[in-house]
Amino acid sequence: MDASLPVEIEDLIDSLDARSDDDLWQMAQASRLSPAAATHLEELNLKRQREGLTGDEQRMVAALVHQYERAMLVRAEAIVRLKERGQDVAPLLNPNMA
Repeated sequence: MDASLPVEIEDLIDSLDARSDDDLWQMAQASRLSPAAATHLEELNLKRQREGLTGDEQRMVAALVHQYERAMLVRAEAIVRLKERGQDVAPLLNPNMA
């Protein structure tokens, strides 16, 4: 795994190999930013464009972006493992196919 990743994330990614297919499907489907967090991030991004952010708001954006990146990394790695195990991951890549 990439040495620039935090140890917590490396450990999580490494643990995916031991997960069942059902667990991986669940992780691939559930690893997203919550709707409330996504809305908050969008609002902060719009505010940043309009008038700038306070220090606290900048830290909140950083935390939300970290959550988003972590979720997307877990999702992507779960999908990779499912694909390696011969699973058809098309529904995960294009939800309209399901």
